[in-house]
Amino acid sequence: MALIGRAREIKELDRLLASEEAEFLALYGRRRVGKTFLIREHLKKQLCFELTGIKGGSLKEQLVNFHGQLSERSGKTRPLPTSWQEAFRQLGDFLGSLRGSRKRVVS
Repeated sequence: MALIGRAREIKELDRLLASEEAEFLALYGRRRVGKTFLIREHLKKQLCFELTGIKGGSLKEQLVNFHGQLSERSGKTRPLPTSWQEAFRQLGDFLGSLRGSRKRVVS
């Protein structure tokens, strides 16, 4: 499906991908305007991990959600993280295990 009316956003995403540096992008806005769709469609080749939080979820529920998504994406069973530091360490291990040197997108 074509992305219409997003030329400025696409240009910025392409600039970040072309950068030699690690980059961080905070994408925010009203609900239901296509933020997730933009990332999924334009960056689908680079998207290696995606997580949507649980609205109003407790820390444990969020970590269980993260654990399930990471296990599904990586094909490995890891211990359930007890903190975000541990969860991000597991994500870092997963990202480090991927082959190739191209830039990767975590959403």
